[in-house]
Amino acid sequence: MRPEPTRYRLAPTGWFCLTLLLLATASGAQPSTPQPAAPPPPDAAPAAAQPAASSAKATTAPRSAAMREGTEVVDQLGHFRKSGDRIVFFPAGSADRWTVLENLNLQRIVRAISNSAPSLEWRVTGTITEYRGGNYLYVRSAVLRTANESREITAP
Repeated sequence: MRPEPTRYRLAPTGWFCLTLLLLATASGAQPSTPQPAAPPPPDAAPAAAQPAASSAKATTAPRSAAMREGTEVVDQLGHFRKSGDRIVFFPAGSADRWTVLENLNLQRIVRAISNSAPSLEWRVTGTITEYRGGNYLYVRSAVLRTANESREITAP
């Protein structure tokens, strides 16, 4: 009896790598080289004349564009409102709005705003996240500002 011939099989990952290699070779792909930076437009102010950026990442100034992932919000004044099933934070002096991510702090905030007037002022500290072009706020602490008291809401 003759031994059965050995068959060589390529794993799916191997096929994928082989396909990429063939495509790169067939298209004549060259290693990417860094392109020189484009010169600034003639009407742009020199870098020295532009105002220096603040080293703090506090977001007290209004912003018109989406904020980047990981931006720290420090002592931002504003108020919370219910929007459908979610809670949205509206920073004071800004047209921005950030959907608040669920956590224990939000649970406590919801309890406070459901028993009070809708225009309570809060001082919020947290982190901005991004998802599908929208900004979300992860609240680390929120201080309720009322006429008679200031009470901090933070997770233990």
